[in-house]
Amino acid sequence: MFKHTFIYFLSKGVPGIINFVAIALYTRLISPGEYGEYSLVIAAVTFVNTTFFHWLRLGLLRYNPKYEGNQKAMFISSITATFISMTILTVFLATGAFIAYTPLHSMAMLWFLGIGLLMMQSMFDLFTEYLRSELSSKLFGVVTALKVVLSLIIAVVLIKFFGFGAEGIILGLIIGIFLSIVFFIPKYMHLINIKLIDRDMIKEVVKYSIPFIAALSMEAIILNTDRYLIGWLMDKASVGIYAVSYDLAKQILFLLMMIINLAAYPLVVKALETGGIKECQKQLNENTSLLLLVSVPATTGMILLSNSFTGIFLGESYQGKAATIFSLIAFAIFIQGFKMYYFDLAFQLGKNTKLQIWPVLAAAVLNVVLNLLFIPEYGIFGSAYATIISYVVSVLLSALIGKKIFPLTFPFKEVGKIFIATGVMALLVWPALAIDGIFGFIVQIVVGIVAYGAVVLALNINGIRQLVMRRLKKSPQ
Repeated sequence: MFKHTFIYFLSKGVPGIINFVAIALYTRLISPGEYGEYSLVIAAVTFVNTTFFHWLRLGLLRYNPKYEGNQKAMFISSITATFISMTILTVFLATGAFIAYTPLHSMAMLWFLGIGLLMMQSMFDLFTEYLRSELSSKLFGVVTALKVVLSLIIAVVLIKFFGFGAEGIILGLIIGIFLSIVFFIPKYMHLINIKLIDRDMIKEVVKYSIPFIAALSMEAIILNTDRYLIGWLMDKASVGIYAVSYDLAKQILFLLMMIINLAAYPLVVKALETGGIKECQKQLNENTSLLLLVSVPATTGMILLSNSFTGIFLGESYQGKAATIFSLIAFAIFIQGFKMYYFDLAFQLGKNTKLQIWPVLAAAVLNVVLNLLFIPEYGIFGSAYATIISYVVSVLLSALIGKKIFPLTFPFKEVGKIFIATGVMALLVWPALAIDGIFGFIVQIVVGIVAYGAVVLALNINGIRQLVMRRLKKSPQ
């Protein structure tokens, strides 16, 4: 699994670093109000993409590995036909909403750019999920890297030289996504044939995945409603400051957790299909240890270094409240990621995704209510508090319901070692916080990595000592 994780780190980590740079550039090129507009469009696209398309991608990931030859062509043809139908439906609904709701006419360009981005992003996500299900991690990495590099370059050119604002970022994304996949998709077109569409295969995917619609929609509400409520109760500039702090934290932590899951989840499914529950639990323990081995120290480090992160990477007009929001959201994202990549596996592996809706439904409703209560009292901090509380409730409910569906196991011994290593890291980093500036930030990062790595090796967490020794023996002398 370490091999796949490393490949996915390159394929997702490098683009993640570029997205990290993009945030730093955008906050120096556009105002908080313009970033707020961009964030609201992205929030809407994310919600619709999640509601109408994510379930289809989950079905593709779950069932594609079991098909070969002509059956695979039938399955891919069926998935493609369903995707095209959903795309037509969403474009029709979005256009109808624009025509019917007059206030949207004042933001016509952003609205239709949002529709274009939705179409391109959903296509990109489906294609890369197919690559993931085929374990084509190298091509996955190439396509993902092309997308972020091209999108950033085009967006910066549009903003810097053509005077675009939020529209420039969205248009850059659309063009970047198109150019990243247009030369690769034709290679797989032979798998698509309208005559091979199989209704039973579509029904199988629908039966497995449709319950995800409500759950994923509620998850998207938790992720995005806060921005709309801040915009309604405060202003777009406040949305921009909150959103960029959120995006910066998510770009770091959620990316790391997602990379682990990208490599780990197919191995869990394969273990269940070929070796049964015992083998699945063994693989799950390894995956969970690796997930926490990375995410626990990362979360701790982000909270400790929140002032350095925001001070260095955000433009001057975005700073002030950003550091506190950054640290709060880092904790919230850790909770969200652990729920998604550990507790939610019970519903997916147990093939009872219908019950997955209840934890996220409760959290989504609670999140909206708490935002309405907290924002007038605490401003954008209130939205961060609401997010944390909502995710905690969601995790507790997922744990209670999920344990009745699939017997998840937990590597308590290894996780205990991880917390010890993280504690040592935090104690050694703390004195270095007195050093200011970029030099101080580098010192803090280096001290943290060295301290944590040393304790991890000393405690042999997840058998990492043996892994390192094997790698050293294989390396050329």
